[in-house]
Amino acid sequence: MEAVRLNWEQKDWSIDALWWREVTIEPGGWTNDINSDDDFYGLYVSYDGFQEHTIEGYYFFRDVKNKAFSAAYLSQVSPADMEEHTIGGRVHGKNILESDLGAFDYTFEGAYQLGDYGSDDI
Repeated sequence: MEAVRLNWEQKDWSIDALWWREVTIEPGGWTNDINSDDDFYGLYVSYDGFQEHTIEGYYFFRDVKNKAFSAAYLSQVSPADMEEHTIGGRVHGKNILESDLGAFDYTFEGAYQLGDYGSDDI
């Protein structure tokens, strides 16, 4: 895989931007096969300015050119382009609801995925 990750941090904020692409390693060979038909991009934002609580949001995008997928919800299984988006967020924290049993930690996460494969919606 070849990849790039950029990170920016300041006080309570952290932002990561990333991109990667599959590379097939050929053992003993001098050349490797770079798959320029399948790119993955992402943006991940985190804020931890609350005492013992963190809020995170993310967006991921996958762009695949001319590939055949098979799934029950797809009417098309022949090669086609696919664009897939994932939007999500996460909230987590520690030491809430302190009692005689100790404190509780929590994590809530949700994501929504959409896009298209050829003429079908994902």
